[in-house]
Amino acid sequence: MNTQQSRERRAEQGYQLPHAVGDRFRRTIVSEILLLFLVLFLPGMLMVDDSVEFELFDHLGFHFSYAIVAIPQILLILHTIKSRPEIWAREFGIRRPRVQDAVWAALLVPVLFAALAAVIGLALALQHLGLDISTPEGAGFRLTRPQLLPLVAITSLLTGYREELFFRAYMLPRLAQAGVRVPQAVAVSTTLFAVGHIYQGVVGLLFAALIGVVLSIAFYRRRSVHHIGLAHAGYNFFTLVFTLVAETQLG
Repeated sequence: MNTQQSRERRAEQGYQLPHAVGDRFRRTIVSEILLLFLVLFLPGMLMVDDSVEFELFDHLGFHFSYAIVAIPQILLILHTIKSRPEIWAREFGIRRPRVQDAVWAALLVPVLFAALAAVIGLALALQHLGLDISTPEGAGFRLTRPQLLPLVAITSLLTGYREELFFRAYMLPRLAQAGVRVPQAVAVSTTLFAVGHIYQGVVGLLFAALIGVVLSIAFYRRRSVHHIGLAHAGYNFFTLVFTLVAETQLG
């Protein structure tokens, strides 16, 4: 078995990166993660409030402007990953997509919807006990124009890959290199991911945390960005399709 094949096998089997030593090296990794998070995600999180129009996906211009922003961000994450000479890109799950990735993604999408159902069930149970954890009005994006479905699919793909590249494929191996154990790395990644959904209230926060854990486990299982990126995109796409169907039925 040659060196390249050995690297691929270790990546597919969930090979753990050796822990780096040195406080300065760890600080560099943490600073890099925080800087990327502040640049790529924090501005968008701060802009989402009660004034946001949740029919954004109905606007043609939104899809083009989102692509203009998301594509360079994806390229920046990939550049950051590939500029790490001490780590093989495949340890970040960066490789050519395979048919199995689509199969695993198709299996993951129902799991994500099951997680949503579980969180909603928990919220209803807690409300029955008198706890007010209702989702803020308008906290979910909607779609009412079926002719935009192809663009919605592209936007969903960009969102899925953008977020999974950073929160799972990039963050988890980098934290491992800094000497952070897997449970703690998943906790850090999931917390940052969940914070981005805080505008959806407690329900959205809990759901984001739950699927963050699920997608982290899926990443470690196959060490690939493709099946989790596709699953994330599929969840987003079908969620909007469901809102479109509901709007059509009510109309």
